[in-house]
Amino acid sequence: MKLAFETGLTQKMGCPRPVPPDQPVGEPLPWPIADGTGHTVLLTYLEAKGDRTKLETDIESGDANNDMTVVCGGLLTMQAANKKCTKPFLVVTDQISPEFFTSHQFLGGIDLNTRGRAVAAHGFLVSHYEVDPRGVWLIWNQMGYTGGREKAEWKRRGWPDQSISSNDVTKIAPTFKLAKQGGATSVVLSADPFFTINMDAVIAAANDTTGGQLYVCYPFTEYITDTNNTHQPAPDYSMIYGPDHGAAYEQVGGMVVGVVDALYWGFGPRFRHLNLSMPLKPPIYVTG
Repeated sequence: MKLAFETGLTQKMGCPRPVPPDQPVGEPLPWPIADGTGHTVLLTYLEAKGDRTKLETDIESGDANNDMTVVCGGLLTMQAANKKCTKPFLVVTDQISPEFFTSHQFLGGIDLNTRGRAVAAHGFLVSHYEVDPRGVWLIWNQMGYTGGREKAEWKRRGWPDQSISSNDVTKIAPTFKLAKQGGATSVVLSADPFFTINMDAVIAAANDTTGGQLYVCYPFTEYITDTNNTHQPAPDYSMIYGPDHGAAYEQVGGMVVGVVDALYWGFGPRFRHLNLSMPLKPPIYVTG
């Protein structure tokens, strides 16, 4: 997700000019307007890492020093923005629930539409790889909002699952091992941000052939495109099914331009709930 965010910044994003490729993620970006004076927008992707206080402090500081904020991430990041932003903010997250955002500064954002993804991925694994549906497990994160929603849909169907109980990267490999010991031959990986941030460790665990090679459905194309990874999904055993991050960041960029233009002309953002739901991309099957 972080790579997709950086890629989105260096492409269109509705921006009057491209952002320099070396611009650090989370740093304020100059946003030129018609007369060149410019407002500033904080585009941030912050990892909570279990430290809610620091997350809120970072969001609060960014809000104070910029005209608006675009927040990307999971539940804790959204809560911090809802609590600390005193200026307009947009979000890019896996599920936008308007009732969750009580702040009048919340304008909406991009819903990555992951609600039914895991269930659909189950069907793709079974049909494409011809695996026993009883051996398809969900691996999810007990600490995340995303995983809870995915687990609820999974449980309704009586399908097996294995969860990680803390945001500890050293627990990823044992979680995959436990799933295999329980009978998993295939895995649908949750779209939870914790796994995406630690995707290299996830891929390494998924590729471990001890006890047999797992078929795995990953949620984002970054699992096969991130050049920072030292591991790659196993060919002929891996697939991708999820939303298009690049399109999402371009869309939110267009939203930002509209908000900043309104601020520049002194109108203030007179709109709310600019929510767009991103369609899921067709499955990608990784081959050798």
